[in-house]
Amino acid sequence: MNNYRYVIAVFALLALYTTAAAEFDRSLIEADWLQQAQSWRNLSRTQTATGQDALGAVDGVKDGKFGFHTERTANPWWQVDLEKVMPIAKILVYNRLDYAPGLHNADTMKVLISNDGEQWTQIHDCAGKHFGGMNDLGPLNLSFEKGKVNARFVRLQIPSTAPVYFHLDEVEIFSFDQPDQNIALWMPAEQSSKSQWSMNKHRVLETDETLFPVEETQERLLKFAAYLKEQGVDATKIAAIEKDIARTGEKSPKEEYLRLRQLGRQLVLMNPLLDFDRLLFVKRNTQLSYPDICLNHMPWVSRPGGDDESPHFQRRRTVDANSRLRRKALWRHERPRSAQPLL
Repeated sequence: MNNYRYVIAVFALLALYTTAAAEFDRSLIEADWLQQAQSWRNLSRTQTATGQDALGAVDGVKDGKFGFHTERTANPWWQVDLEKVMPIAKILVYNRLDYAPGLHNADTMKVLISNDGEQWTQIHDCAGKHFGGMNDLGPLNLSFEKGKVNARFVRLQIPSTAPVYFHLDEVEIFSFDQPDQNIALWMPAEQSSKSQWSMNKHRVLETDETLFPVEETQERLLKFAAYLKEQGVDATKIAAIEKDIARTGEKSPKEEYLRLRQLGRQLVLMNPLLDFDRLLFVKRNTQLSYPDICLNHMPWVSRPGGDDESPHFQRRRTVDANSRLRRKALWRHERPRSAQPLL
């Protein structure tokens, strides 16, 4: 009897361990899915609109780097929409400081205002005078008398017939009604063009966390299910999963997204291309700067095990290379003419 109790206890512990391990694995997988959902929220660079990049100048971040970046064009401009006519008391413009060749691009910048976004009035001309930002020189500081400047739109523009890049760090606007509050913060912004350095900027709100790519995931899974049928996978099994995929709206967006990803995992594991016994994971270490250049023009970065640009690894590569050359020269010198190359 005691032996039976012992066996039952062992099986119970194994069951608990298996359940705990499964839950642990599931939590790791779901954490990865949630991270992918966050990446989905942050739109890819290829989808960046001019207005998204322009928000970088009203995001509250002042670090001396560019908040927005136009293409190299004639007469580039940036503007913000305060959404209603405001009595403007002060405008602060923080210049970009981390790029010496473009440090003086805004020296001829003009500041214009408008109530309708069509008719513009100039209120300031830098006229070649340089301004700074988050440094000792300080930002461009424009103060106005009450009642003199009332506007909904504020535009900054470089008057130039020659192509020029326009990039600034941050723009702050204060009104007489709210003298201590930056009324331009996260207001709709726009710019004349976007460049290869343009990025999506968006305010991270709690409501963003409730957004999940449910419809996109559902669409991709249905397409993948159709692909599996074309590959000869049992249509009966796929039909049951397809039915579950089509059933949506019963849970919260997060729960629905995770449910669909779990169904997608079932479909992936049914792929005939996964008919193998072992997986080889290779860790690749690339340079942090310009990884695209490394992968395209420095093939050693992509070899199994990766590499490193530190002096230690540089010396090791040199020593290893010299050792191989010495061994190769010695082998060629000492081996008999009749010796066959080793395989």
